[in-house]
Amino acid sequence: MSDYRGPYRDRLYRSGNDSDLLDRKRPGRVRLDRIGEYGYVPDEYRSARSRPSRPRPEGHQPQRERVRLDRIGIDNTVEEYWSPGEKATGTGAQPAHKGRKSRKKTARKKIVKKKKKPAAGKSVAGAKKSIAALLLANWMVNRKKRSGQGTRKRKKVKGTSAVSARRLMTPEEKLKRERIVKTAKIFSMVYCLIFVLFAIELLRADILPQTMTCMILAVMSVLSLILFPTLYFNVFKSTRKIIAMGVGGFLIVVCLVLSFNLAGTSSFFSDITESDQQTENYYVVSHRNSDVKKVGDLEGKSVAMFNSDDVNYKNALAQLKSKEKVNYDKIRDLQDIGKRIVNKTLPAAVISSGHYEAICESDKSFQLNARRIYTIKVKMSKQDLSKNVNVTKKPYNIYLSGLDVNGNIDTTSRSDVNMIITVNPQTKKIVLTSIPRDCRIRLAGQKSAPPDKLTHTGIYGIAQTLKSVEKLTGLDMNYYVKVNYSTVKKFINAIGGIDVVSDYEFDTHGQAHYHFKKGKIHLNGNEALAFARERKAFKDGDRQRNKDQAKIMEAIIKKATGSYTILTKYMQILDSCKKYIRINMTQSEIRKIIKMQLAGGYKWDIKKQNITGENSFGQCYSTGSYNVYVLNPDKKSLNKAIDVIKEVENIG
Repeated sequence: MSDYRGPYRDRLYRSGNDSDLLDRKRPGRVRLDRIGEYGYVPDEYRSARSRPSRPRPEGHQPQRERVRLDRIGIDNTVEEYWSPGEKATGTGAQPAHKGRKSRKKTARKKIVKKKKKPAAGKSVAGAKKSIAALLLANWMVNRKKRSGQGTRKRKKVKGTSAVSARRLMTPEEKLKRERIVKTAKIFSMVYCLIFVLFAIELLRADILPQTMTCMILAVMSVLSLILFPTLYFNVFKSTRKIIAMGVGGFLIVVCLVLSFNLAGTSSFFSDITESDQQTENYYVVSHRNSDVKKVGDLEGKSVAMFNSDDVNYKNALAQLKSKEKVNYDKIRDLQDIGKRIVNKTLPAAVISSGHYEAICESDKSFQLNARRIYTIKVKMSKQDLSKNVNVTKKPYNIYLSGLDVNGNIDTTSRSDVNMIITVNPQTKKIVLTSIPRDCRIRLAGQKSAPPDKLTHTGIYGIAQTLKSVEKLTGLDMNYYVKVNYSTVKKFINAIGGIDVVSDYEFDTHGQAHYHFKKGKIHLNGNEALAFARERKAFKDGDRQRNKDQAKIMEAIIKKATGSYTILTKYMQILDSCKKYIRINMTQSEIRKIIKMQLAGGYKWDIKKQNITGENSFGQCYSTGSYNVYVLNPDKKSLNKAIDVIKEVENIG
């Protein structure tokens, strides 16, 4: 059979591309140079159909590079199926293209014979139609010829559903496809699992409006119904599976990011709405230069304690007694305690953190010479202070208390920022009512006690602050939000700063130094805190500070409710606030407010007002005999502010 070798003599009768055994231009035939040694052709490369051999005329010169597959015999040799005339003359196998051309010519003749000439008397239009049909048939034959397809359709090779029937796969390609199919099946199962978990988390979080939730689930479900069959079943091509895995990978990333944000939101709600377990710090104070430097040095010595009926003082004393055996002297006057510490006539004293700050504010020598040697943490009793309403339909008041400390939000301290936030969800109106920190106010439950500053009510816990403000205004405080310095700094930094308009150019005093220009300014967290705390730089003092605090609050609300800020810095905002904010709303109420805002995209009408009064000096409940600065609220200003709040509550 050496006479039948093709042009690839140096490749042992095989082409360099072993997978291309079929002659693509002539389906059903094998190129002779693809046949192995001695004319052997493997069974898997045989044609799906066989035709009987036909004799060829004498002198016929075949094309020896190809042999018809139906000429291959049972023993897989070419010689056995030569026609008798070919064996006698040695002309070899019939070239494949000869038979194909003759068949096409015959087909053309048959088509031409079918088209009859128009009969005499027929219209010219009928003749034109016959000619058009003939041209169309001729064009179709030529088109098939140009495309390399025969007049007969090729049967699909069994077992090649995902691969074109025109080519057979090599072992390497089969292995590659098997890997793709296996990977796609595993990927489809992972995708379904993540999609189910995402759907569960979305429904559990319950922070999106119902229409938005249904839309997200519907879109994801449709995409899943398209992707899963493509990934799981073998009938689809490898390229489609690869594309489906790419799209599925993108959807998996989206589901994971959204699930992470939803889980973070649920955790945030749980952290800020948990039962408010407040703690109050009590200090053991001694002179800076005394021998008492730690609690162990108090053994056998007398310790003074502020004589108060407050149960927390008694709890602090009980804790200290369990640690050291000392004698205690009760003193009713805070001023006397401060002076005796400065004069070293007392080795030590036990006072609350609020009273310690009050003495430091009134007596600078105490602030310079006193030293805290030990801190006692006393847990305060829990109270449910909320007056719940339907937050999407009924107006409500939120009391904002800003403590003058950093760090743990559960620590009681003076309330430097005091603001009533009145919300009407029907009219989308908000009124911010600022109350001066030094406003003189009657403490709830202390009928015989002298008045105190509003800021000092924070020393006795948020419950005392709320009840005292309700007593002053006659309004219900439905909820409260408690923040501190850390909350302001971290939250404003998380949202990228805020823009406010400064009424004056001024420098800060008694804190980190900042210089602020008049007009519109951009503030980061630290700058915003300093801007809101400053009062000594203004003639109006605390009144101007209340105005600046309201400006900060308004800027925060506008920046935080902007869709761009929420979407891009969502988790950063939650992480920055969850440790430094407390609110006594339920998680369900917070979710309702969020869903209402997302569904409507409302822009709130925010109005600001301040309660004013007269400056004076006097004694307070928390400062004892010290004369301190206080502000007596003006009744007209107070009543006007209350009327504005009631007007907003009654609208709608």
